[in-house]
Amino acid sequence: LQRLLTPGSADDDVVLECVIIVGTLASDAESLPLLATSRLPILLAELLAEKQADCDIMLQLMFAVRCMLLSDETGEIILLETEAVGHILQMLEDMLDEEHPELPSALRAAR
Repeated sequence: LQRLLTPGSADDDVVLECVIIVGTLASDAESLPLLATSRLPILLAELLAEKQADCDIMLQLMFAVRCMLLSDETGEIILLETEAVGHILQMLEDMLDEEHPELPSALRAAR
């Protein structure tokens, strides 16, 4: 999984299936210690930056990251060793700009 999830190393369909597998593992408490000792949390964060144009991959990435954030072991890695939160906030900001271009400039400046 780590090799296939390295950004740029696999076709998007393969990446999507691998992210689904990681999300499934992340939703299982017994698998979380294994994920915490792997590079997968960091690779998922890198994919958040790279795959923002692919809605299917982003949806599965968000699920996997959410599951990891709910665990102390993997949550600390996501929060302290990656830019995942920044990538998620940037994605939300981009979505807000696309859906609500009428927002006042003062509100935009407050972000």
